[in-house]
Amino acid sequence: FLLTLILFSFFSLSSAAACHPSEQNALLQLKNKFFDPKDVAFSDWDPKKTPDCCKWSGVLTCDANGRVTWLRLEPFPFAAAQQMPPAIGDFAFLETLEVYGNLTGPIPASIGNLA
Repeated sequence: FLLTLILFSFFSLSSAAACHPSEQNALLQLKNKFFDPKDVAFSDWDPKKTPDCCKWSGVLTCDANGRVTWLRLEPFPFAAAQQMPPAIGDFAFLETLEVYGNLTGPIPASIGNLA
């Protein structure tokens, strides 16, 4: 029984996928489009510090292939209103999107690309 439990734990941990490169790229595009001069909202979104973007703040769930499925954006500690960047549509596997803050402007057409 103990051997079975150890093997199960090993295979469960080893099968967990790191963030898919296209997801990391899309997250970095979002970070670059939001005005955050003090790098407060996305301070841990740095592949050099944390290579697995599934562990970045606001990335609440990734699937077994490292695709972001639940994203919480709270990039708005500033008074200025901001627009949602079209890069939000790059998350083809996103099922849940939470956005908090002062958004303005139209909803990007690319949001229709979401799951």
